[in-house]
Amino acid sequence: MDFVDPIECYQAIANALNNDLQDNWQRIDVVYERLSDTHTRSLVEYLNDESQLISIGGPDLLGFYFDDLAELVSTKEKGLYKKCFFTLFPDGEFDVKFEYD
Repeated sequence: MDFVDPIECYQAIANALNNDLQDNWQRIDVVYERLSDTHTRSLVEYLNDESQLISIGGPDLLGFYFDDLAELVSTKEKGLYKKCFFTLFPDGEFDVKFEYD
């Protein structure tokens, strides 16, 4: 997608998640894991208004966004992240954490 900085990428992730979900929700959680250079795994869940955690497939472009994000936040010392934990809240706030090897 060629994002210029992580903030742009975070915004695209948030927009894609928000646009993909039609139900009312309290938060959306994504765990994106880079298993190798060519294999990834993602888990997308949301907490609905009844406080039930529901798994969904997630938007089609989500993997591309998280791959771009890995490039944007990488450093020579750390390399690319192995896992990204992204939580989106209805007010547009988000929390993001990374795990490196």
